[in-house]
Amino acid sequence: MTPRPADALSTDHLRPLLRTARRALRFKALGLLTLVGAFALAFAVAWFWPKKYRSEAVVYYREGLQWNQSESASPRRVGQRLKEMLLSRTQLSALVTELKLYPDLVAAGRVGEAVEEMRDATTFRFDQGDVFVLSFTGPSPDEAQRVTARLTDVLIEVNARLRTQQAEVAKEFLDAEKKRKEDELFERQAELLRFLAKHPEFAQEQNPSVGVTIRTRAKAREAPTPDVRDSSALGALRREEARLRRQLASPGEIPVPPPDPALAAARNDAAARLKAAQRDLADKRERFTEQHPDVRAAAVGVVAAEAAFRRASDALSAAQAPIPIGALKDRLARVEQEIAVSRRESPRAVEPAQIESSDSAKRIVAVETEWARLNREVDEARERLQHLDSQQFVATMTATLQTSGQATQITVVDPAFRPTQPVGMRRSKVILLCAGFAFFAALTVVAAATMRDDRVEDADDVDPRDVAPVLAVVPGELSVPRTVAALLPPLAVRAPLGPVTDGDARSASEAAPRAAGTALAPAPGAALGPGRLLRVRVDRVPFADARAGGIALLAAPDSTAAASYRLLRHRVGARDGAPVVLVTSPRPGDGKTTAAANLALALAESGRERVLLLDASFRRPGVAGLLGFQPPACLREQIELHRSQPTAPWIVVETAAPGLHVAAVRPGGHPAPFVDGRGLALAIGELREAGYDRVVVDGPPTLEAADVNVIEESVDGILLVARARRSRLADLRAAADQLGRAKLLGVVLLGA
Repeated sequence: MTPRPADALSTDHLRPLLRTARRALRFKALGLLTLVGAFALAFAVAWFWPKKYRSEAVVYYREGLQWNQSESASPRRVGQRLKEMLLSRTQLSALVTELKLYPDLVAAGRVGEAVEEMRDATTFRFDQGDVFVLSFTGPSPDEAQRVTARLTDVLIEVNARLRTQQAEVAKEFLDAEKKRKEDELFERQAELLRFLAKHPEFAQEQNPSVGVTIRTRAKAREAPTPDVRDSSALGALRREEARLRRQLASPGEIPVPPPDPALAAARNDAAARLKAAQRDLADKRERFTEQHPDVRAAAVGVVAAEAAFRRASDALSAAQAPIPIGALKDRLARVEQEIAVSRRESPRAVEPAQIESSDSAKRIVAVETEWARLNREVDEARERLQHLDSQQFVATMTATLQTSGQATQITVVDPAFRPTQPVGMRRSKVILLCAGFAFFAALTVVAAATMRDDRVEDADDVDPRDVAPVLAVVPGELSVPRTVAALLPPLAVRAPLGPVTDGDARSASEAAPRAAGTALAPAPGAALGPGRLLRVRVDRVPFADARAGGIALLAAPDSTAAASYRLLRHRVGARDGAPVVLVTSPRPGDGKTTAAANLALALAESGRERVLLLDASFRRPGVAGLLGFQPPACLREQIELHRSQPTAPWIVVETAAPGLHVAAVRPGGHPAPFVDGRGLALAIGELREAGYDRVVVDGPPTLEAADVNVIEESVDGILLVARARRSRLADLRAAADQLGRAKLLGVVLLGA
């Protein structure tokens, strides 16, 4: 295969782009209208859009003295907390009412929507550092400044109030917790003292904070020390013996220690609470009845205060109970006897109950365990109370700092200003964006219309597999301001002749004229050659005011359009089996009559064949109008006449081209409701037998009615005419499907 030149390749590549560009140019008016409309709409929306003004205020978050370092946080956390406080629904709802914002929404009862509008218009930025920016966007400069200033004040007030409330709540909580822990410590100490009253031998081992006297270290070293690691029964008895001997070290009774100040203070506090509860009950009884809830609550408070006072008194009394020496000596004797029995050192007999040393040891171990538990609980309660004391001190100092203004503060660095320009883009930028939007909208509309446009642009759009091969492409229509009559030589006009009888074997040229003063037309044989036309009368009629723009073979015989029709003649003439060719189109106005006339002129141009142009478009005849003459006899009327007079001659008109006759339908008559297929087939058959070598039939549009399907039964081949930038591919496919592929010769594309 010979390689194609580079310029041919580039042309092939550019052809689809050029075709698409030509398609898009069809919609230039639509694109321009869309451009103007979109630009006007976008410009109007941008121009009349409500103006918004934004005011800003800059605040500085300053950390003050911090007694509790855990309260300090990162700037982002602080900013987030401040933002949540400021933009809370409750706070914004109060500001909407106070500042009278969004009156339309508030009047309609849609306060929630007003709050959301204000939240959307408020901005709180805290990107980095301790500096935050607070802004509000409103419909006017004054409102934007006023709302921003008020938001700044509210932020400072809310922050101060929240911190003060937090300090007060923390202090109140710690005070109540301390009181509860003091009561708990008091209960633990009272329980320990009650244990000492029952087991005085543990008195000298008591913690000094309980209030019981402890012996000195020297005395502790003199007394025998039990083996605390010995957990056996003998070890428990030895520890009990050591405790009893320490208590009996001094003669007489063991001195009672002075009362514990904590127990005494607890008893005095319980007494004061009891008196206050009794006074409150008496006051309530004077004002209310016994069934009143306040009186009942006061009575319950008195009962609780009396119980607390009794517990405090019992604890103080138990701590001051004397310890008898005789009881201690008896207990020591029993312990020594049990130790002796355990060691089997006593020679004397003992009672059976006295040799149960294991049970006594178990009891002593249980008592020691209880003693250790009570001491541990007292120590834990005391530690918790000390921790609460330190927390209460911190809370008190924090509240003091908050009240004095030395704690964390928010300072306004840049107050709210009155904006002078609306926020958003400048007018020039808005106009440029509107223009860009309009241009994009126009391109989109044109592109969508181009993609949806299936009109035929050139021969490449017609797929031979879907429709038929393109036999000829005729360039754009001619615009020659001349008529066919101006192109024709002066012709004699012959009056129409009457019908010929069956026995009349003369040709139309031999018939005598019926009207006076008319000249006999030249014999057809002189123009058509030696053959004679039988039963055909050829008339010459004047051609007047005919448009020659579409008749390329008459108006411009040397033009490209005329050459295209000659190419079509060659391709149709090469098909010997198609002497009768039907020319049709999918829709009216596609140029089928023009193509049929030019094809008939091209066939008759050589002078070797007799050609007849037959107008079979009975609903919309166009041949006579295109050629500019009035037919002496309408073809439809002739078909009806031949039903009653089969031997009547067929009347045709001779044109300027030698060898081309026309059988036309008179325009302006009543359109036929349907095509007489049998009569038309008879007419075509008789005219073929009369001596015509080629018959070109100008048929009706294919998709307009089913007339073309009636006509196609009488023809040998069909040409489908399409007009570039008018005919649609869908119509071509539908017409090809309706006509069938058997007789379809090809497509003739006009105006490409």
